[in-house]
Amino acid sequence: MNKFQNLSRRMLPVILVLLLVGLLFGCSGSKSFVGKYVSRNNLDQLELKSNGTCYLEEYGNDYGKGTYEVEGTSIRVEFAYGWDEGKIEGDTIIGISLWDADKTWVKKRG
Repeated sequence: MNKFQNLSRRMLPVILVLLLVGLLFGCSGSKSFVGKYVSRNNLDQLELKSNGTCYLEEYGNDYGKGTYEVEGTSIRVEFAYGWDEGKIEGDTIIGISLWDADKTWVKKRG
């Protein structure tokens, strides 16, 4: 067996482990926006689920289930009443409101 074959056999497990770790960390961060959000006054709620569905309750109105899509830091939600767009900034979402274009949603912890 030449030196190259011996080296490649030793390196293969290391490369496989690095690829697996990269896949795990790469996938886990992509859904960090999933969760429950509340408005600054804690009266309204927006929930983003990992399956692409969402739920919105705002100003006492239950808009029920909808769907959402995220591309980069932009988020688009669609409900029976229509659709809206917002921007994800860390643990907050700006927008996504039938009444207030600059509404701020804060992710709940716990």
